[in-house]
Amino acid sequence: MSTEPENLVLQQFRALRNAMADMQKEMRQGFTAIESRLGRVETALGEVHGDYACLSVRIDQLQADTRALKTRCDTVQ
Repeated sequence: MSTEPENLVLQQFRALRNAMADMQKEMRQGFTAIESRLGRVETALGEVHGDYACLSVRIDQLQADTRALKTRCDTVQ
């Protein structure tokens, strides 16, 4: 009679342990997916930064060209 409650408690502990193991597995899979997505976001952000740098250079060139044109217009007038 005394072993029956002990077996029930042990069964409950096993069930809890199995449930925790399943949760850990799901969490690891979720974290792996999040890390993968974060890596893609970081890569895309790096590309955006590169694009911004190229645009900045082009804007600087356009400003220099505009200044040169203004200077020519001033000398013609």
